[in-house]
Amino acid sequence: MKVLSAEAAMIPLRSISDIANVDINNIRKTELVDFKAALNMVKATVNQDDLQKYMDWNDKYGSFPISPEDLKD
Repeated sequence: MKVLSAEAAMIPLRSISDIANVDINNIRKTELVDFKAALNMVKATVNQDDLQKYMDWNDKYGSFPISPEDLKD
């Protein structure tokens, strides 16, 4: 999540042509579209064994059920 958020936050900055003279008020906010684009740029850092541990934890303590189909995209 940290890497995904950092990548999404960089997307608006990359669209600025003159970064040395930019006014902070002219930088657009990070939007959902930036997170969707960032998903294509970062790779997963959780292996399948760890993912199964998180799924097991969620089954026991989570607020709502998550199925493997929910994680596909």
